[in-house]
Amino acid sequence: MSRMIVIPPSADRSDHKLRVAAYCRVSSNHSDQENSYETQVRYFSSLYNGSQTEELVGIYADEGISGTSLGNRVSFMKMMQDCRNGKIDRIVTKSVSRFARNTKDCLVAIRELKDLGITVSFEKENIDTSRLSDEMMITVMGGLAQEESHSISKNIRWSFQKRMADGSLGHARVPYGYKRNPKTGSLVIDTLNMTSEFIIALYGSFAQAESESISKNVTWGIEKQFREGKVRYNMSTVLGYRMGDDGKPVIVKSEAETVREVFKMFLDGMTLQGIANALTAKGAKRRSGSSEWQKTNVRAILKNEKYVGDAILQKTYTKDCITHKRLINYGDKTKYLIHDCHVPIIDRDTYNRTQQEMARRSSIRQKSSRTKTEQGKYSGMYALSEILICGECGSQYRRVTWNSHGHKLIVWRCINRLDHGNRYCKCSPSLNEEKLHNAIVGAMNEIYMSDSSFLEMIEQNIGCAITESDELGQAISKIENRLTEIEKTRDDLIQLVTTGAIAIESADDKFKALKDEESYLRSQLTTLKTKAENSDDIRLMLKTISDELKKYSGSLLDYDDMAVRKTIECIRVMSKTEIEITFKGGFEMKAAVGK
Repeated sequence: MSRMIVIPPSADRSDHKLRVAAYCRVSSNHSDQENSYETQVRYFSSLYNGSQTEELVGIYADEGISGTSLGNRVSFMKMMQDCRNGKIDRIVTKSVSRFARNTKDCLVAIRELKDLGITVSFEKENIDTSRLSDEMMITVMGGLAQEESHSISKNIRWSFQKRMADGSLGHARVPYGYKRNPKTGSLVIDTLNMTSEFIIALYGSFAQAESESISKNVTWGIEKQFREGKVRYNMSTVLGYRMGDDGKPVIVKSEAETVREVFKMFLDGMTLQGIANALTAKGAKRRSGSSEWQKTNVRAILKNEKYVGDAILQKTYTKDCITHKRLINYGDKTKYLIHDCHVPIIDRDTYNRTQQEMARRSSIRQKSSRTKTEQGKYSGMYALSEILICGECGSQYRRVTWNSHGHKLIVWRCINRLDHGNRYCKCSPSLNEEKLHNAIVGAMNEIYMSDSSFLEMIEQNIGCAITESDELGQAISKIENRLTEIEKTRDDLIQLVTTGAIAIESADDKFKALKDEESYLRSQLTTLKTKAENSDDIRLMLKTISDELKKYSGSLLDYDDMAVRKTIECIRVMSKTEIEITFKGGFEMKAAVGK
């Protein structure tokens, strides 16, 4: 039976104040308008002075410039560029007419800012673009501002007409608002009425508001299905599955074998590119039918939770119904993890070990503060490339070929020593590969040929991990049951209050006690679940080591990169003649390197 885990949206990770920019504009050079400009600058400066959550990062002002065109407004264009460069989080302005008097330019600017994650607040109209419904109001107010500009333009045209009738205006060039009669050559008024553009904008805003309402209803319906754990499958690009007649995924056996092979090769230590090359050479088919594999194709398979029978809902979401831009959900919205909702191709242990190995490879970094060379990249060619560590400086060792008198010699040397001489690492030795391999094989054989004490220790640790996991599971179950009881008690209490059986004042203390207990239990639940996950990880690791040891127990073996990867955590070079081996699970032993 499937079960669902809700992954809540991430909390706001911003650790800086909201960067606010103010935009001011006045329409002429008259002294009273100039004072208005100064007043706006002083107003916005004082508004954010001393704010704990917001800081004013700039005041952008265009003086004495018409708002009908953005091209001539230098400060406005500079503000938009600063927004594109990530310097501004929010814009405040007095009114829509101060922002723009052209409906198209106003909406284009606002939608670009929304795509950048920047909101605009218009104080006079109390409009904020963080609310999607306010875009209709912006359209209306922008249309009114545009209509006002058209009205002014008409008055100017009327003035031109009157002056021409009086014979006081020449017409060597056709003035704005007129056109030349092609038959007579005289000037006549252009009677096109701009009011219709405002009406169109108004009806367009109503249509947009209707689209937004429909979009919200559809989004609500989809999210309701997510909350109920209903999976909407899309297996058109997933290798190994097809949709069955019952609407559930069914396994394609030939493709499933390729998927299992990918997981096996990865856990055997191969790199993503190495796996891709192997599959291409073999002629294995991708879901698209192509036999050309890239490491991105391999990574997509290894990270896809569908192969273990799970499904994560709302991995992506549509930003809004205007741009239809699809975004990856990095914690902006709630996700829903549905366990065991369809037949798996990969068992859960294999999948979990794969995710751990991917995380481990990604986290390979410097081994100590004295390391001057960082090798933050997993190497799949040689197992020792990532686990052979210099005992002096903590850097990794690198495989090097020496040529001497026509003879080749393979040695391992400290990367720090190779790159910087003895500047940072004074005494790290070079180790002959054959002698190093013999020392490692000897140590591993000593473990495998022992009286099984090491294997018994691993088995005991597995048992302890299982016991701890069971105890944690019981504790988690107990807390979850109590949380369910608290929820029921709260519902019963609400029912009593709403029916008048008890006064709300007398229920306040009970509500507070329930809330305090719930908060404490949820905190404890989070801690226990983290411990349980860690315990499961340890159990999986120990089981892997135990299974590997049983393969070789009681038999000698030659050096094997795969066996080293699966059983050895780290090898520290102590001197020219001694290494210290740490096996996975914590067991340590020293081994002599032959002279």
